[in-house]
Amino acid sequence: MMAEMKLLNWFKKNTFYKVLAIAVVLALAGYALWFFQPMPLIPEGAQNIQIDFTTYSTTGLDPTDVQVIFSKWNESDREDTHLIDLTDEGCQKMIELLKTQKIRAMWSSQGGYGRPQGSFSFGVRFEYKGVGYLKWIEATKDIYVTNNWYEIDKGGRPELGPAARHNTKITGQTEADEFYAAVLDIIENYAATDKIVTPQ
Repeated sequence: MMAEMKLLNWFKKNTFYKVLAIAVVLALAGYALWFFQPMPLIPEGAQNIQIDFTTYSTTGLDPTDVQVIFSKWNESDREDTHLIDLTDEGCQKMIELLKTQKIRAMWSSQGGYGRPQGSFSFGVRFEYKGVGYLKWIEATKDIYVTNNWYEIDKGGRPELGPAARHNTKITGQTEADEFYAAVLDIIENYAATDKIVTPQ
């Protein structure tokens, strides 16, 4: 009888720890699925979407408001910076491209080397459910998206989600490569201005 009681107690103790371990694993897996969920870069229903202007400044150049900053190596192995404004058609094509993109949160900060064709950065601004968003998109090895927001309606806040507090990147390497190529095509074919700045 005593042996049976010991066996029952041992089983109960081990069952508790087994159930606890399973519960912890399921909770961590559920959190990871939530944290790394694909999210639209621009949500459906967003309004007043525009490719934003940002100020570029460097030695010997007056601060310049520009839509896209694109840097690439020239034939002299020096990095030229192209300050590009898009045509209206180019802006619309960029917005339509951004609407098709999915992003996901990431643990680590930005890093990685640039791409051989060059690196670009630009911002997109829009309004969604009483909140204004400014997303800064930067291409190095991955395509990173920094998420900033501001209140439009009193008390407006971003919807609960990993992108509200974490930086994100385009989901998937193939998707990032395709997005990168599409952006290069737009800035090559729909540039209204292209001012080249070469380091002295």
